[in-house]
Amino acid sequence: MKYLFFYLFILCGCNSAIGDSGADSDLFVGIVDQVIPAIANISSVSTVERPLLIPFPFDELFYGKPKPMIKISSLGSALLIDSSGLMITNYHVVGEMSDVKIVFTDSPDEKPVQGKVIGKDQELDIALISIDLKKKITPVVFGNSDTVRVGEFVLAVGNPFGQGHSVSHGILSAKGRALPGGPFGGFLQTDAPINPGNSGGPLLNMKGEVIGINTAIQFNAQGISFAIPINSIKEILPQLKEKGRVDRAYLGVVIENLSPGVAAHLKANQESRAAVITTVYDNSPAHKSGLKPYDVVISINNVPIYGSNQMMATLYSSKIGEQLDFSILREGKEKKIKVILDKKTSEEKLAMQKQEKEMILVDPKSGVRIEKFPDGKGFLVTGVITGGPAERSGIMLGDVLVEIDQKPIRSLEQYRSFMIQSPKHLIRLMRTRMGKETFTIIELDLT
Repeated sequence: MKYLFFYLFILCGCNSAIGDSGADSDLFVGIVDQVIPAIANISSVSTVERPLLIPFPFDELFYGKPKPMIKISSLGSALLIDSSGLMITNYHVVGEMSDVKIVFTDSPDEKPVQGKVIGKDQELDIALISIDLKKKITPVVFGNSDTVRVGEFVLAVGNPFGQGHSVSHGILSAKGRALPGGPFGGFLQTDAPINPGNSGGPLLNMKGEVIGINTAIQFNAQGISFAIPINSIKEILPQLKEKGRVDRAYLGVVIENLSPGVAAHLKANQESRAAVITTVYDNSPAHKSGLKPYDVVISINNVPIYGSNQMMATLYSSKIGEQLDFSILREGKEKKIKVILDKKTSEEKLAMQKQEKEMILVDPKSGVRIEKFPDGKGFLVTGVITGGPAERSGIMLGDVLVEIDQKPIRSLEQYRSFMIQSPKHLIRLMRTRMGKETFTIIELDLT
C-alpha cells in the first residue's frame, strides 16, 4: 500500500510541476516564429516525353512526330540561405523539373515567385535555387552538425503532402547513418515526423539553427527519418554557386559491412568491424591501384575503419588528387595499398545515369513516376500525373506499390508485364501516416 501511495504522490507532484510551468507549453514557439518566414513551399512541374510501357519500333507511326508530352508534378520545401535570393532544397524535388514555383506563406493571396535551379548535386541530393526576392526576409542561420549530440531536441519544418507550413519535433536519434544503396554515409537520423513534401526543409536545433536538410524516410519503420548534415552542404555550396555542379573525389568501389560469416571465409577476425569491397569499377582509381573484390578494409590513413558507413564518410570528406593509404586484409594477410583519388569521368557518370534509368519509370498509362524502393520490396511513388488514373484511384506521393493483382513487384519488367495484362488492377500499397505503417488495397482503373 505504501508503494501505491508513493507512486500516486510522484504523479501528483509531476502534474503539479507541469501545471505550474507555463514555459514548457511554448518551448518551440520562439524558434518557429524566427525561422518560418525563411521556409518556402515548392511546387514544380516538368514536361517530359511520353514513353511507352513496352518499346516498340513503330511508335512514331501511332503517335506521330513529335511524341506526346506529359506533365509531372512534385512538392517540397526550401530555405532561404542569403538575402540575395539563394535557396537550397533537395535535388529530387527540383532536379528534373523545368518550372519551379516558390511561396513563403500559406496565404492564397501570395503570388508564387519563379525559381531558377542554378546548381545540382544529385549524389548528396542538394539543389541550389535563385529567386528574385520581392520582400525583405531574414535568411536561416546554419548551425554545426558535427557538434550536435544524440538525444537533443530537434524540429522539422516543411510542406507535408502540400498542406503548407508544418512543424514537428523529436530528438536526434543517431549520427553517421547510411541509406541503402546510397553513396553517403553521414546522415542524421531523427524520430521527428517527416512526410513527403518535407523534403528540402530544415532540421533545426533548439537555437533555431539549421543542422540538416530533411531528405528521406524509412517507410517500413516507425519514427526513422534522415537529414543531410548542414556541414556537408556547407562544403559543396561554393562549387554549386561557382560551377553549378560538384566535382567530387572518386574511388570506384562498392562496399558493405563485414559480417562474421564473410569474415570467416576471408580469414579475417569474425569479431572485426570493418568494410569489405564487393565491386571495383574498371579504370577507376581503386582498380588502377590494385584494390580487389573481397579485400577487407582495416584502416585508411592509419584511422581504423569500423564499417561501411565510416568508410563512406571518410571518402566523402576526401579531395580530388588526395592520396589515401589503405590497410587491407587479402587472403588473411595484411597489405598496404596507396590510392590517389581522381575526378569521376563522363563515362562513369553515364553508367550511373543508365543505372538510374533502370531504377526509375514514368508510366503515363497509370499516371505515376515510380522509383525502386531501397529494400527491393516495391516501388516508391515520387510523382503523380494530375488527372491520371493513379490520382483518380487515390494513389498519392510517398505511397509504396507493393503488389499488383496479389503478386509482389520486384522489378520494372514485372511492373510493365502486370500493367498490360488488364485494364483494371488490384493494388496493395504501403503508407506511413503519423509515424504508423499501414497497408491499403485499391482498384486502379486504366480505362
